[in-house]
This record gives sequence, C-alpha cells and structure tokens, in this order.
Amino acid sequence: MKSHWRGLAIGIWLALCVALGGATRSGYLVDAILQFLAIGVLAWIVPLRVDGYTSGLRSAGIVIAGLGTAISALYLLPLPPLPALATASTELARDILAAIGRPGDLPGLGATPSGTVLAALSALPALATFAAVSALDPRNRATAGLCLLAMVILSVFVGLLQVAQGPTSGLRLYDVTNTTDAVGFFANRNHFAALIYVAVLLVCARWLGAIGRFLEAPSARRTAPDIALPLLAGFACLLVLVATQTFTRSRAGLGLTMLALLAAVLLGLRARHGTVATKTGASLIAATGIAGSLFVIQFTLYRFLERFAGDPLVDARIPFARNTWEAALAHLPLGAGPGSFRQVYGLFEHPTDTLLDTFANRAHNDPLEWLLETGVPGVILAAAFLVWLGVATLKVWRRSVGMDPDAVRMARAASLAIVLLLLHSLVDYPLRTTALMVVFAFCCALLVPAAASEHAASEPRLAQVRTPAMPAPPRPSAPTRPSTTAWPQSAMPHSASTAKVPGTAAAFPGAGRPWGDDIEWPSEWRPERATGQSKPKRPGGGTDT
Repeated sequence: MKSHWRGLAIGIWLALCVALGGATRSGYLVDAILQFLAIGVLAWIVPLRVDGYTSGLRSAGIVIAGLGTAISALYLLPLPPLPALATASTELARDILAAIGRPGDLPGLGATPSGTVLAALSALPALATFAAVSALDPRNRATAGLCLLAMVILSVFVGLLQVAQGPTSGLRLYDVTNTTDAVGFFANRNHFAALIYVAVLLVCARWLGAIGRFLEAPSARRTAPDIALPLLAGFACLLVLVATQTFTRSRAGLGLTMLALLAAVLLGLRARHGTVATKTGASLIAATGIAGSLFVIQFTLYRFLERFAGDPLVDARIPFARNTWEAALAHLPLGAGPGSFRQVYGLFEHPTDTLLDTFANRAHNDPLEWLLETGVPGVILAAAFLVWLGVATLKVWRRSVGMDPDAVRMARAASLAIVLLLLHSLVDYPLRTTALMVVFAFCCALLVPAAASEHAASEPRLAQVRTPAMPAPPRPSAPTRPSTTAWPQSAMPHSASTAKVPGTAAAFPGAGRPWGDDIEWPSEWRPERATGQSKPKRPGGGTDT
C-alpha cells in the first residue's frame, strides 16, 4: 500500500470504530468484529517501518498500552494458597468450592475469568489505533482526522433525527438507551456528549488554520474554493456541534463543552501571539459558541432544566463511589480482576443504596473502578501513563519552531481533549466504550512526533537529480602585460607601502582617469605618423597621440 493511502485506511478504521463501538459493555458481535479488525491493523502496522523514524514516546506508549492489555492475563492464573493474596472474592470462591465438594480447586486471581477475557480483548482496538496513527506522517494524520470528524458529523445528524422522530425512532441502535435524547451511534447520551466536545476541539484546531489562511491571503484569493470552503465548513461544523450538545441533555457534556470552547480560544491565542489572525480566530470561536448556545437553548431550555431539577447530592453516583471504595480496599493488593465490577459490587452494596429494578453496571468513576479491578498493579500502570502524558504534553506545547502549524494545533487540541476525557471519567465511564477508547488513543497518538513525510523527503533528491548544478561564472582576471615589452617605471607595480589600500589616490596617483593616460609608453608601441596607419589601441582602452 502506498504511503498516501495509509491515512485514508486508518481514517476508515476510526470511522468504523465510532459507528460500531458505542456499546456500554463488552460482548456484542460488533465488538468482536472490531477486535478482529484490530488484530489485522496490528499485523499490518507493526512490521511497517518508516525510514529514519524513531520516537521514544511512541515506544513507551505502545509498551504502556500493551501492558494494560496483557495485565488481564495475570488474573487468569490460578491463585496460590497464600494468605497475603487472598481477597474477599477469592475467600468467597474457596467457600463455594468447598461447599460443592471441590476444595482442591484453586480459584483464579480474577473473580470472573470470562469478564477478564472480554476486558482484555476490548483494549485491542485502542492499542491498534495508537500504534497505527503514531507511525503516520503529518499529511496522513490529517487525512485520518478528517475521516474521524466526518463520522462524528454524521453521528450528530443521526442524533438530531433521533430527537425529531421521538422515543420510537428506528435510528436508535441499542435497546437499552436514552430514548428521549440524542445518542447518535451510542447507547448512552453522556458518551455521545463526550464525542461532541472532543470533536469541538479538533474542529476548532482546523478552523484556526483556515481563518489564518483566509486573512493572510490576498483579497483576490479569498473567494477561492481552497480558501473560503474550509472557513465556511469549520464555522458550520462548530455551530452544529454546539447546538447538538444541548440535545444530549448531558450535564457533564455541556460543562465540558464550555471548557472546550474556552480552551480552543486559548489555543488560538497560544499559536501566534499578537497577530490579527490569532485575535480574529479566537473571537470567532467564542462568538460561534455563544451564538449556537443562545440560539438552541431557546428551544431546549425546559428539557435541559429537567436534568438539574433534582438535588445533585441525591445522585446515585455518590453511593456508587462509596461502595466501590469499600470493595477496592477489600480486594487489595491485586484487585478483583478486569471486567468483574458488576459481580463484585453487589457484595458490598448497602440495602439503602439499591435502586428499584436496576443494578450498577459501572462505578461511574473510572479511577475507583480501575482500583477495584486491578489493585496496586493498575495504580502503578496508571501512574506510568500519567507521567508519559505529562512529558508528551509538555513537548507538544513547547515545540513549534520549524513544524507544520496545523499539526501543532491538532496535537495541542488533542492534549486538551485527553484532559477533558479524564475529567469526565471522574463522574462517568466514557473510556469503557470502544468508540471513545479509540478516540482517546487517536488523541494520544497525535502527541507523538510524526514521521517525516516521504513525499517531502524525496523532493531534495529529485531536485538534485533533475536539476544539474550550474557552473559558477568565471571571475574576471586582471589584465596582463606583455612579457617582451620594456615597461616604463610608471607602469610597474606599486610598492608594498602604497598598495596596502588598492583603489585609493595614494596607491594609484592617476585615479579618476582612464588607465594608461599618464604613462610614457615604449617607442615600439608608437606607430610612424607618416605611414598613415591607424593608431593602435593601448591596454587602457585609449589611443596614442
């Protein structure tokens, strides 16, 4: 496959993940399809070598992501009979095995082996995305990002149609979903809202570049399609994204979208301090966000206020977090195993915290759920990722000289999107869906220095072969004197004392007159006047008198 098709191939992969990976739990057929395709992406991208491309950040990121996937294998091993490794779930498993007459069977480290296997497989698409996107050059990364944004916009229009068609809309892909809100290709409105605020940042990063090119172009060029269309497309996409966010009725999504718009304004100001393009772009982003919110909120204000009608302290997330913390402490140091939250949480749920005809499928707090499932190894791995993220983010915000400004803006926007997703994970579980895990991995890959463009790298070599070097023009040589001529004393070279500064009156007494006029030329250079011969030219360009 040629290099310029790699970005399109990865972009199609990202679009498929967004369209098919919106489920809130593992085990769906579409998840299995994406995991199978992820193995194919890994098999294609791992042997791919980019000449002259090495990145420690990419290698470290792949190692961390690979450990996150491989850590699940630890919980499939049988548990040795060591009291230090015993947890509440393993003690219960031993009691159950003894009660059924199989006391010799050792339970595994994980409370639910099947859930552990599904959790390990669910991380494959994210791992494949990071490995693939981080190996692309800036041009192919931009192509992949455009494919991702195109699928996000399609998902937005699907969400708007879902609201227009009502709870019985056939466009809702999942049976258990929010039937009165826009969910797009997701089952949960909060996850659709997370995709929207990430897209807001990525669209703003591209729109800033379009604004700068429009303002810097000559007046006659501003109406050209390559200048005007990206400007109008960015404005339309941003307006639609902000408007659709109100139809999700996600409280966290609305708040984080406002933060995304503020961060996008700061992103524009950080790009080029003091330029007209910077100030205009930041102002347009702020104005578009405010206009979109004010225009749509007139029609959705009542529906949105219903989400804030209850007391936030009565929200079920608080007892979920408290019970999850107790369960995590009971399963230290190794945790209950990935994918075991739903089975383990019920052992620690208080009767006063139970919900009618409802069970807790997630903790709605990813750090706590990660602590419960993976224990100390998970904490160490999470700390390693945060260190990697900090180093990569600092490099992205510091390096800009000599780099493509569009790629720099996209990388900085991706770093802001990662922060917003992590903040959202404190009150929900967006990174438990395949689609948002892939988007998260895509943003992480943008922080890695891109490979050099093969097209750009080949240009100097082509120029060297096709354009021969022009020979340097010969330097004018000083006039020489005939060796057989008896030169007069006045035409002899000046002494060192007077020739130190050539061209001055001291060095050349006859300066200002044609050379040779003040020299007594030899007699053999003087023609006989009687012969009528023409006067010969002298070396100075004059004629003898």
